[in-house]
Amino acid sequence: MALEPERLGPAAAVKRWFDRLLGRLPFLAELNPDQLSGLGLLLSLAVYYFLSREMIGASILVLFAALFLDVLDGVVARAQGKASEEGWVVDIAVDRVSEALISLALSRLVVLAVVFNVALSLYSYMSRRHLIIPIRQVLLLALAVYYFVGVGGLHLFLDGILFRI
Repeated sequence: MALEPERLGPAAAVKRWFDRLLGRLPFLAELNPDQLSGLGLLLSLAVYYFLSREMIGASILVLFAALFLDVLDGVVARAQGKASEEGWVVDIAVDRVSEALISLALSRLVVLAVVFNVALSLYSYMSRRHLIIPIRQVLLLALAVYYFVGVGGLHLFLDGILFRI
């Protein structure tokens, strides 16, 4: 059985790109992938805190750092030969918990998307196909647009989607 399910299309290309880009860095041997996952989860709590206080700029920065750690934990595990099915299951569980924590500061629509993503994760595990919604990545993009646009129709639309519905 494969260590993790097959990634489809662009997700596979992105994974290979990060593995090539970061996988050869010498300091990776010193890192622990589980600790990186845990730190990413703690950063998700910080994202929740900043979003709940409408500190969008801080939320964007911390969410970016959490997403980078999520990428790095997999790169480190593969580079150290520690990748396993159990590690993949823990990674997707931590990802869903991270999404759930962050979504508590957002609209019911975002919470519903997280619930749907949990179901997709269970399907991914059972079908051995990597099928999820990249909620945190989409959220990062939406928050950045919301923050930098500042006014107008797109800002109001995103305000409704992210914070009101």
